[in-house]
Order: sequence, then C-alpha cells, then structure tokens
Amino acid sequence: MANLGLLLHLVYTILTLLIAWIIVSIPIWLASKFVSKRSSLGKALVATMVSYIIFFIVFSVFSIFNVIIAFLLGFFAILAVFRVIFDVSWTGALLIAIIAFLLVLIISFLMEILFSIPILFHGVLIQRILIS
Repeated sequence: MANLGLLLHLVYTILTLLIAWIIVSIPIWLASKFVSKRSSLGKALVATMVSYIIFFIVFSVFSIFNVIIAFLLGFFAILAVFRVIFDVSWTGALLIAIIAFLLVLIISFLMEILFSIPILFHGVLIQRILIS
C-alpha cells in the first residue's frame, strides 16, 4: 500500500511539473508570435525547457566568481536560445524576452485583481493600490 501512495505522489508531481511547464511557456509563445514567423507552442515549450537548463548551468558555473556577471551571462544564454529556436536576430530575441516579461506582469496582475490569486506580486501591489 505504501508503494501505491509513492506512485500516486510521483504521478501527481510529474503532472504538476508538466502543467507548470505549459503555463510558463505560454507568454514566450505569445511573445514569439509578435516577432517570429516560425512561432509555435512546441517551440516555446522547447525554448522554455532549454532556457531553464542553460541558465541553471551558466549561473551555477559563473556565480562562483560574481553573481551579477553570472546573471547577465545566463540572460544572454537565454537570448541565444530564443535566437536559435525562433530564428530571429538578437534584437528579436530581446523583444521576445521583454514582451514575455510584460505578459507575465499583466497576467499576474489580472489574476491578482480578478481572482485574488497572488502569483507574482503576493498581494503587495493590490495593497499599495488600495492604500493610495
């Protein structure tokens, strides 16, 4: 019986990670539609996964020396991933990153306002708006 509980927990964890991966990829997919003709949800899923892996590796290696440099190198690595996967220029990759970031902010703000779900702002933004 304990093995069944462990198996159910494993299935739940895998499904949660898959759903989170899809949800996180949607802003990148929408942003890439503005910049690239070769945009698809599948490419956004690949770009998201590869970006996380590359950023983790680059940040882990270079944060030993300097965290700010490690972050910047990781960010440029993400831009390189976007550049290759969506077949865009460096400017196009930067636009995808900026638009995706703005979409995450907008979606997070709307989720907090409409459904009281603090995704990004953890209620701080709403409290500041209501207090002002």
